[in-house]
Order: sequence, then C-alpha cells, then structure tokens
Amino acid sequence: MSTRRGENNRNRPQKHQNNFAWKFDKFKTDPKTKVVADIVVQNCCAKCTGVIEWKIKYGKYKPLTQPGKCTNCSEKRVKSAYQVLCIPCVNLLEVCAKCRQKEDIVNTREHQLLLDTELFHNEIKKELLTLPERKRRSFLRLVERSENDLYKAIKEQERAEREGLPGADRELPTLIEIRRDIKEKARVAKEKFGRAQGSDDLDLDDLDLNGDGDDDLSEDEF
Repeated sequence: MSTRRGENNRNRPQKHQNNFAWKFDKFKTDPKTKVVADIVVQNCCAKCTGVIEWKIKYGKYKPLTQPGKCTNCSEKRVKSAYQVLCIPCVNLLEVCAKCRQKEDIVNTREHQLLLDTELFHNEIKKELLTLPERKRRSFLRLVERSENDLYKAIKEQERAEREGLPGADRELPTLIEIRRDIKEKARVAKEKFGRAQGSDDLDLDDLDLNGDGDDDLSEDEF
C-alpha cells in the first residue's frame, strides 16, 4: 500500500494470509522441543494455567534444569517451571502452585480423575475388588443413584429458575464433592468388608455411609 496521502486503495491481497495456526515446534526436531510441546500444566488455577500454556504454545517455556526450592517447605522438589510450591505443599495448603492464591485448582490429577466418569468408575471398581460380589454390586448401585440424584436435582433447579418456582437458589453439591465423598466411602467399605478381614457375613447396610460413626444406616442415606 502506498504511503502517499489520498491513496488508501490497494489492489493486491495482504502478504501474510494466516492460512494455518503458528506452531513453534513445526521446524524444530530437537528432543527438548518435543518435551516442551507435550507438557501438561498441573496444580495451578485457571489463570496461571492459561499463562503457562501460552508460554508452551509460543515457545517461551523454559523448563527447569534441576528441581527448584519450595517456598513453603524449603525443600528442593519443585519440578515444574514457573511454580513455587511442591506437590505435597499444594495438597496441604490447597492453593495454586504458581500464585499461591486460594483459587480452584483446575488441573490436578485428582480433578481429572473425578471429572472423567469412566476413569472414576474404574477407580472405584478397583477399590472394591476385595469386597464380596453382592456387596460390591450394592455399592456400585449406590454410586449410580447418588450421581443420578444430583443430575435430577440440577434439572429441577434449572426448571424452577426458568418458571420462577421456589428452590431455584438452592445450593447443590458439585459433582467433584459427590465423587470425593464416594471415594472416601469406598475406602471405608474396603477396610470394613474386604475379604482379607474375613467379614463375608457383614452386610453393606452396616456401612457408615455418612461417616459419623453410626453403623445403623440404610442404603437410602447414601
């Protein structure tokens, strides 16, 4: 395009057409580039995850050559660049590993497991392998019922909100909270009813499903 005054029309198309997204590793074949491209950000909040993923996408990410020092425990076990907390301290403090803010950590392995229905159910089945078949099936029915009840409650709340009915502002547990509770109950069931403990004569109805020490609960209170 001419820079002379009055000549604002251009007959040719722009030089760079941007026909495909830019990839920093397109013409690089060294191992470090491939390692950086495959990095998955973990233990960070949504904002910090986006910042680090931008660095990875545009080739600005610089991995650590040796473990960094954790700002909480002072141990040299921080293995991810741009993070200041090690994984045990992240689990202990329940904060973002980069900004140390009490934000919702969106990409821990636990979150990925709890949000993936197939992985979660497979994990629960592995946890219950030592239970007798009848007790294991009963527990899995309780798991399915608890998740279905949550989905029904969400749909009812959405309908109440659309139609202006009472109950639209009722606070519901999240799917992650429900599945964390199920994991804890599966652990308790394994300890109480596992075959290794010789408890084949026990019934799943005896399990303390609310974790309050009362063993006289029914399946409906799951």
